[in-house]
Amino acid sequence: MTAKIKHIVSFLNRASGSLKQHGIRKLLLLASCCLLVVGSLSGQTNYYSNSTGNLNSLATWGTNTDGTGTAPTDFTSADQIFNVRNNATPTVSGNWTVSGSNSKVIIGNSTDACSFTV
Repeated sequence: MTAKIKHIVSFLNRASGSLKQHGIRKLLLLASCCLLVVGSLSGQTNYYSNSTGNLNSLATWGTNTDGTGTAPTDFTSADQIFNVRNNATPTVSGNWTVSGSNSKVIIGNSTDACSFTV
């Protein structure tokens, strides 16, 4: 996340230097970039279920919407959203607790019907 902030600050410095003659544009650009920085600092990480596998397995999750990508390191860190989708028959083979602050599980994609029986 620190690299992301450095990149944003670097961009901000270059942009504000080229807009010295245009005060209102500079102000708007700075305000927009500040909002981007705040959003990136308080953002949550979304994980998506793979098409197969037990939901209580870290390997079943990824950062890409098809379930591939970086898997979470645990289910207890803050600000993680676990989206159960891409899986017609999701299973849980043991205890599964999502307990991080501001973390949650979302069932379905708000478009297709989804049935999850516990």
